[in-house]
Amino acid sequence: MIGELRSIDSEDPLTGLVGRFYRFINIDPKEPWFNLDKNEPATEAEMAKVVIPEFMRPGMTMFNFVFYPKGHKLYFEVHDKKGSLGSSSVKKLLDTVFAAPSITQAFGTVDITVIPAKEQLEKIFAINRLSKLIIEITRPNSDGGEEYEEQVMKRLDRQNARQERIEYTAIPNTTIEPDDETKKLAKVASHNGRVSGKGTDLQGKKVILSTISHSWTEIIVYDSDTQTQIDALVDQTRSQRHDI
Repeated sequence: MIGELRSIDSEDPLTGLVGRFYRFINIDPKEPWFNLDKNEPATEAEMAKVVIPEFMRPGMTMFNFVFYPKGHKLYFEVHDKKGSLGSSSVKKLLDTVFAAPSITQAFGTVDITVIPAKEQLEKIFAINRLSKLIIEITRPNSDGGEEYEEQVMKRLDRQNARQERIEYTAIPNTTIEPDDETKKLAKVASHNGRVSGKGTDLQGKKVILSTISHSWTEIIVYDSDTQTQIDALVDQTRSQRHDI
């Protein structure tokens, strides 16, 4: 769940928001329990002694995040001292939040793309014999994006289109050689949709790659004596949010 949320700058919320994702275990006290001392299922009498307040949850872990409204980018910690949090879990949570009628009625469908590893797009282009290249673009954000992203958004907007799918198939016994325009579209799709490629490697083995298979991560090094985790996250992402 999304827990704490506050502005980085109280006088300018568009500067960014910081908060925490909370994760915990939901226990159904009515489910069967196991008695470790007796090495057997717990009896009804033993289970009756288990009292867990309805408002309490065990196994809580916290992960800081920062969200920049300009550009609509969210960064979060994937590790804390007790566990880890995957990008697929965060996407699932946000998909659920943005599917609420109060959101869809006000803003329409909200699409979320997990930013891929920086090298993933180049790996697709570098497939030895690239036989198929699929670029799927979901309408980019209308604010804070790069110039070419804005051009793509306006073009889709003029056509009342929310998504675009472009598929390239190689001439037999050749390989697709993406030009600059195709590479620009692919870069937009990698942050607003997905890009996938199929082909074979030098040994003739089948290769299938996608930008959604490997998410972008980066290690942040900071001094805990002079800086908090959330401040380190903000400092690192504030300067690079336009570079990934």
